Amino acid sequence: MRNRTKLTACIVVLVYYLLYSVSLIFHLELSIILLKPLAAGIAFFLLENYGYGSAIHKKNKRLVAYALIAWFVADLITAGLHLWVYRTGSDLTQVHDVEMIFYSVVRLLLLGAAIELYYYVSKGSNRFQTMSEIITISSCVIIMTWLVFTQ
Repeated sequence: MRNRTKLTACIVVLVYYLLYSVSLIFHLELSIILLKPLAAGIAFFLLENYGYGSAIHKKNKRLVAYALIAWFVADLITAGLHLWVYRTGSDLTQVHDVEMIFYSVVRLLLLGAAIELYYYVSKGSNRFQTMSEIITISSCVIIMTWLVFTQ
């Protein structure tokens, strides 16, 4: 990847992050609803254009790509539902039920990608040690996040 395209990709991600952050800080619900689907779309675009790897990684990359497409579609559908609720003043209960269905598919695809990556990483090594390291690192990240944002 050339330096110019790397810079362009970084600028796109930074602009999106700034727009979404400003929308969150100022509680601009309509812009949050409209910007939310772009995150999965940008991630899919970056994965397809800038993600590289060996033939071993292709299956994992394909699962992540499917998850990002499903995430994008789920975000588009829920954005449409939220806009409909925003215009009509309807109840959000049914919208949340539909969101749970769509996002469960996304989570299952991401879980499949994580399991596939685990088997790739642990190939040729002690799987118990690999799993204990993953659990330890995940626990540290969760505790650190909890301490930073709640204390």
